[in-house]
Amino acid sequence: MEQSQISSTNTYKDKANALKGRICDLLKWSELEYAEFQYNTGIEFLQYYIPDDPYGADQLICSRIYWAWWRNQWYLREMALPFEFLSRPQWPLSVIRSKYIDMHNAQSLVSSLYIGRVILEQSYAEMIGRVIDDALKPVV
Repeated sequence: MEQSQISSTNTYKDKANALKGRICDLLKWSELEYAEFQYNTGIEFLQYYIPDDPYGADQLICSRIYWAWWRNQWYLREMALPFEFLSRPQWPLSVIRSKYIDMHNAQSLVSSLYIGRVILEQSYAEMIGRVIDDALKPVV
């Protein structure tokens, strides 16, 4: 990887981490609470995105590629958050949290996010690899 790509990656991660810190401060959440919300929303999104294929959803849940895509989409949504709107001093914390959670509503996101073919193909390849590995395991 070239130096400019490494620098760009670090800058992206730094910005994402700084944004996560700002949101955790706003919501009074720990990083664990934030990560659990992000993870649970990612699972819920898949359940709405492919409701007739729970096996496929389970395979995507196990996919590094899906989670990298999900974190990237999450970061893009976080960048668009109206912090001035969310941090109104007259609003109680429960209202701020509720509005934030609504902005990440998995059912609503299904109509605005598209899992690209590359992600699905690579996740499928990972799944097939796991199936083959399981089939080749010796039976004890």
